[in-house]
Amino acid sequence: MAYNLENVERKDFPAGRTLTAQDIADNRATIDNIRLWDWRPLQQTYSQLQEMRLYYEFKNIDIDRYNIDGRYRQVMLAIREMNQDQLSVQAQTWINQKLIYTHGYGIAMSPVAGVTKEGLPQFLLKDIPPVTETDLTVTRPEIYYGESNDGYVFVNTKTKEFDYPQGDGNAYTTYEGDGGIKIGSFVRKAVLSLALTDYKLFLTGDIDKDSQLLLHRNIKERVPKIAPFLSYDGDPYPVITSQGEIVWLWDAYTVTNMYPYAEPFDNRRNNYIRNSVKLTINAYNGDVNFYVADAKDPIIQTYSKIFPGTFKPLEEMPADLQEHIRYPEDLFNIQARMYTLYHMTDPQVFYNKEDKWVMPTEKIGKEETNMDAYYTITVLPGEQEPEYILITPFTPQNKKNMIAWMAARSDGENYGKLLIYEFPKQELVYGPMQIETRIDQDPVISQQIALWISEVPRY
Repeated sequence: MAYNLENVERKDFPAGRTLTAQDIADNRATIDNIRLWDWRPLQQTYSQLQEMRLYYEFKNIDIDRYNIDGRYRQVMLAIREMNQDQLSVQAQTWINQKLIYTHGYGIAMSPVAGVTKEGLPQFLLKDIPPVTETDLTVTRPEIYYGESNDGYVFVNTKTKEFDYPQGDGNAYTTYEGDGGIKIGSFVRKAVLSLALTDYKLFLTGDIDKDSQLLLHRNIKERVPKIAPFLSYDGDPYPVITSQGEIVWLWDAYTVTNMYPYAEPFDNRRNNYIRNSVKLTINAYNGDVNFYVADAKDPIIQTYSKIFPGTFKPLEEMPADLQEHIRYPEDLFNIQARMYTLYHMTDPQVFYNKEDKWVMPTEKIGKEETNMDAYYTITVLPGEQEPEYILITPFTPQNKKNMIAWMAARSDGENYGKLLIYEFPKQELVYGPMQIETRIDQDPVISQQIALWISEVPRY
């Protein structure tokens, strides 16, 4: 109950069946969304093809799903953020860092299963300004708030802001949002200069009463300053709204170490967790909104009473953002790790740990490492429509075969439901490392992989 595992639905999953061509034809929605790209090499590819200038940087590759031209598709995407540290040494002046190079620009997106003839991503969104041949639109590509650590900047100053590179020159802009702190008066300017220990703010004539100070622009710094009593997922992800704006979605948790008799999941001895909050951060003006995702959680009920008006019902989140809510990976990993023991309901079997499962491993390059949970679009057994789920397999302790797999559902009214599909124990189902071994033993495939790995440093 501390980990919400008493509501897991257990189902049997058949084994030993042979996949046919008709199965492939009948499940195109699943096949077309099998992820061919790993985010690690894809981040290098995005950097090579889409960063455009030294001062731009893709911090992360994120995974999401969109209805694009009438098709439900899983995509990988990244925000093009500003990294002022990569400006040339001569360009790292106060004027450039605080007044001119104030924001990143645009987004790159590609389908998880799309590959060109040259082996490159099939970009659905690319270039500066953003270009697309789909029904996606980006009307506000400027990124003032993101995962960059460039610090505070001033906007609406007498100095035009760099917007994006354009041919042999640059395009410039002026901030149109209402984010930040208005400079307002000479006294406030002096106070801010003192608070920031930045005397150049006080001396410069470029900043007037209409200028704005944008503070705490790194969202991982910004949001915990507002709600330090919440715990946060490790992976905020950007969403393109139906109006073409870029908004960050982020999962937050309520935790405690005071749940009776529950086993801890971290070194702070926390033994209870709920994904009680979904929050949004506008990448242009920095607006933060907190939405209650688990109204039954007593901790978030208490916080809502302590801070009235801070937390809104999830139903008030804009519908286009609700379509991108997903089951958070950090919570899923904790639940899956706990379930390796607590799927055993017979007291004697549990006491002797006779049926302990373990989290699987995989090969990254030449090293064996823990396998990441995996977002995908598929039609679950017994269902009719494809849906966005998060999955992970389990293997028996000291064995490599697969014994079961867990799925967390993310779409519509099924959001938050956990399913366990168990394989027959008398039949062998290959686990991830056994599949890796079979790949290594195939001379044609292993020869190609060895060739690719040897070429990675040159790439």
